[in-house]
This record gives sequence, C-alpha cells and structure tokens, in this order.
Amino acid sequence: MEPAKLQFSPQEMHLVSNAEWILTKNEILNKIASLMGSLNIIQKNIMAGQAHSFPAEIMATTAKISRGENYQGLPYLVLDYPRLFTRDHIFAIRSLFWWGRNLSTTLHISGKWRQVFADKILQQHQFLQQNNFLIATGEDEWVHDVAGQHYTLANHFTTTDLQQILESKSFFKLAVFAPVTEINHAVQVWEQQFKKIMQVISHQ
Repeated sequence: MEPAKLQFSPQEMHLVSNAEWILTKNEILNKIASLMGSLNIIQKNIMAGQAHSFPAEIMATTAKISRGENYQGLPYLVLDYPRLFTRDHIFAIRSLFWWGRNLSTTLHISGKWRQVFADKILQQHQFLQQNNFLIATGEDEWVHDVAGQHYTLANHFTTTDLQQILESKSFFKLAVFAPVTEINHAVQVWEQQFKKIMQVISHQ
C-alpha cells in the first residue's frame, strides 16, 4: 500500500493519541526489573548453599538484567544468573518476563558444560517428567519461546531419547514456565523454577 493511502483505524488513533498506556507500560517494566533484582538476591543465596555442586568458575559469575522491546514483536526482561557465555561453552540460567506470554526459567548449556552436567540431567529424567519440564528440540539455541514448537515436554521422551539428545546436540536447554497472569507472584514463581533447575543439576 502506498504511504499516502495508509489509514489508521479508530483503535490505532486512540492509542497514538494517548501517552498514558506507554507510560504505564514503562512503569510495569521498571517494576519487573526491580522484582528481578530481588529475585537475584534469592538466587545467590540458593547458589551459595549449593556451592559444592558447581565449579568456582560458575560460582564467580555476576548477574545481568537485560531489557528489550521486540522479541517476536513484544517487550521482555531477562535476568541471567549464573551466566558464562563464550563462543564454544555456555552455562546460563535465564529468568524471562515476556509481555503477554509467560514467566519462564531456562537452563542453557553447551560445550564443556553440557558434558559436565549431562549425567546429572539424565539421572533426573523422572523428576523432569513429573515437573513439566520442556526440552529444546529445535536447532536454534537462541529461541526463547518455550511454549512454541521448538520445545517438547520431557514426558514425551524415554531415558534413551533424553540421552540421545544430550549426546547428539551441541547445546541442551531445559525450561519451565508459568502464565504471565502470575505476575503478582513473579518472584515466587521464578524462585520455584530456579530451585527445580538446581535440583536437576546439583548434587543430591
């Protein structure tokens, strides 16, 4: 359509003439960033209690909160902790708020870290099934839409299937999520998700 012929709908005209909804959106995102700051304090305490389970390299990492406006067209906030990102070796736990979609926590490992934690993950297969974990089955390790086609429920896989995924792919991702309507309890939701991931990868 030619630019001169573009017309705005009544709903679009209402939104473009009303600054309050953008200001409210910004206020919501600022609140969520603050919640993530509180969450990270909890995460650090959990990690400190599991220090014997992880190499010093992982324990020494710091948190990072990132904000974006356009993941599949929607705003998001991410808390990465712990986080180790290099070209060939990744260990990260990502807590995500995705506007209009969900609250999720994802374990992302590749390279040497996939090898380090593979046996622990395999031993926890039943726990993964019982707690509605999702496993990344797509080829793009940077897809974060855990409710989409790139992730599959763990209870769809046998232990042999899980072992094959761990051995054949260059990366491995586990995720749990809750609806975004749980936002009033976001810290508690993320905390429980984080604890579940800790149970999968820490010494019992």
